This record gives sequence, C-alpha cells and structure tokens, in this order.
Amino acid sequence: MRVSLVLPKTKVLPDLEQTVFDFTNRLGRYCASIDSCEVAIEPAQPSGFVVNVALHVFGKGLRLAVRASASRSEEALSRAFEDAFRQASAQLEPISQDHSGCGCGLETTVCAAPHGKAT
Repeated sequence: MRVSLVLPKTKVLPDLEQTVFDFTNRLGRYCASIDSCEVAIEPAQPSGFVVNVALHVFGKGLRLAVRASASRSEEALSRAFEDAFRQASAQLEPISQDHSGCGCGLETTVCAAPHGKAT
C-alpha cells in the first residue's frame, strides 16, 4: 500500500508519525487490497484537529474525516485514529463483498476479527 502523509506546519504531537504508521499498518492488515492511503492532519478551528483519510481500493475512493477534541493530546489522537479505523472498516466491508467470487481477479482479503477488531 502506498501511504502519503500531510502534517500541519506546527508539530501536533511528538509521536504523530508513529501513530499514523501504526494506523496504516493496521488498515493494511485489515484489507490487503488497499492501493493507497492518504492521511492529512489539519488544525481545526477554534481548536483541536481533523484527521482526514482517503483510501483507494479496487478503483474506488473512500474518504472519511474524524474531528479530534479540543485537547491536542495523545489520547485524543488515539481516539481519532480508532474512530477513523472503525469508519474505514465499515466502508471496506461492502466493497469486499462486491468482489467476493465475482471473477474480476481482484479478490480482497478483509479479515474481521471478533468484536470488530482487526487482527
């Protein structure tokens, strides 16, 4: 999966790049058919930030945005990426069903674990 990352000009949190890396790896394990993932973290007005994610899978584009709380904390960032993962997995599930056994050669490997957690 090709990953691109756009960060704000000011440093939001010290471990932000590692958090994004962990998020994209988790997505890649959930659905190995993702061609690319773009993550942009932008400051929100009046405070906090927005995590924007664009995924490309089977020629389809999926976009989602999660607003993090006013506190720019590790906990707020973790919650934002957990919400983004839930939204992404919910959008990926129907796409995988569209390609299950359809003969297009683009089989997907969405592997949902119990309780909606990816393995």
